[in-house]
Amino acid sequence: MTRDECDGSFDDAVKYCNSIGREIAHIYTEEENKKAMEACGDDKCLIGLFEIGGYASTSKFYQTWKWLNRGELVYTNWESYEPNNWDGIDERYAALYSGKWYDARGSKNYTPLCWQVPEYSDWGVSTSWYD
Repeated sequence: MTRDECDGSFDDAVKYCNSIGREIAHIYTEEENKKAMEACGDDKCLIGLFEIGGYASTSKFYQTWKWLNRGELVYTNWESYEPNNWDGIDERYAALYSGKWYDARGSKNYTPLCWQVPEYSDWGVSTSWYD
């Protein structure tokens, strides 16, 4: 697989995954996180997690995060200082890097991590963006 950093938003990532018959990844277990980390490699990959409500000043202890399919957050692997809305910017999306999760802006250029539903073993990373 080629891992190119792509220009696009979180919405573009979701559309891309859907265009190839997949969904942006949801991670429910440590095992799935390991598979996602392997698929992502050295890239920063968007996953299907987003913050509901809140502001740039909302403490991580009061932030509410959900999966795009509205699934509950039963497993997390945030970096110890995340989610932090770095530099006062409201970062409402999640990215995976080296197995840890980071909050991210929806407009950053990350590689979308797509998965085949319902087979959790079929992970894939996009190689390019399409309209």
